[in-house]
Amino acid sequence: MVKGIITPVVTLLDENKKIDCNSNKLLIKRLIDTGINGIVLLGSTGEFPSLSFEERKYFVEFALKYINSHIFTIVGISSTVLEETESLIRLAEKYKASAVMVIGPYYFSMDEEGLYSYFSHIAKLTDLPIILYNFPDRNNINLSPELVYRLANDYINIVGIKDTVDNISHTRKFIQHFKAFKREFYIYSGLDEYLIPNLICGGSGGICGLSNITPKLYTNIFNAFNDKDMDCLMRLERKLMILLELFEITNPFTISIKYSLKLAGLDIKPIVKYPDVKVSEEQSKKIKIIINELKDFI
Repeated sequence: MVKGIITPVVTLLDENKKIDCNSNKLLIKRLIDTGINGIVLLGSTGEFPSLSFEERKYFVEFALKYINSHIFTIVGISSTVLEETESLIRLAEKYKASAVMVIGPYYFSMDEEGLYSYFSHIAKLTDLPIILYNFPDRNNINLSPELVYRLANDYINIVGIKDTVDNISHTRKFIQHFKAFKREFYIYSGLDEYLIPNLICGGSGGICGLSNITPKLYTNIFNAFNDKDMDCLMRLERKLMILLELFEITNPFTISIKYSLKLAGLDIKPIVKYPDVKVSEEQSKKIKIIINELKDFI
C-alpha cells in the first residue's frame, strides 16, 4: 500500500462516447511522470456507474496492461451485481493490479450484519489488498468505525478505507479508532478539501479527483507536509482553495475536470458518458480563470 496522493482517473471518451485508449494513455503517463503515488481505475471520478459492465472490463484490461505495474494501481470493483464484482476481481488479479476498492451495496439498504457479510464475501475471494469505500451521500450507507475495525481485524487483506464524508471529524474518528491497531490501516480522505486535515490528523493522504488536473500541486502539498514546511503548506492550501471552485461550476463535476485537462494541453475530448452535457460559454470562462491561476502546477 501507499500513502500520499492517489488520483482517481477520469475515464476519457471519444466523440462517440466510447473509451478512448490513446487519450487515457496520455493522462496515465502524465500522472506517472509527475510522481503521483497511485491511481484508481473505475472510481466515482471515473464514472463507473455510467459505464456498461463490458466497458468496465475493457478499461481495466487495457489500462492495467498499459500501466504494467509502473504505478500503484487500485481497481474499483463496485457494482450492484455481485457476479460483476467477482469478475472485476479476477481481471484485477490477472493483470496485476495493486489493490481493489469497493463501495457498499447501493439501492437496497443493509444493516451492519448484512454489510459485514457482504464485505466478508469479497475478502474471501481474493488475496489482493482491499480498500473499503465509504460514500454515504451516494449509497445511503455509512460504514461505522466499529464495523470497519471488525472487518479489518477478521480479514488481513482489508487494509484501508476511502472516507468520502463532508465532515473531517468523521474521518478523524476512523484515524483514532485504528491508532493502536495491530497493523497499519490506511485511511484516505475522499474529498480534496480534507487532504491536509487528513494528513495532520495522522491519516494516509487523499484519493483526490482534482489531482487529475494539477498533480504537481498535490504532490507538492504532500512533500511540504512531510518536510514540515508549514509556510509552504499554507501557500499551497490557498492554491488548492482556488482549484476546489471547479467542483461548483458544472454538474457532473467530471466535465469540469475533462475540460480542464484539455485546457492543460492534453489532446482529449471533454465528454462525459451521461448525461449529455457540455461546458457553456460562461462555465468555460470560469474554468479558464482557475486554470490560468494554477498554470505553475499543471
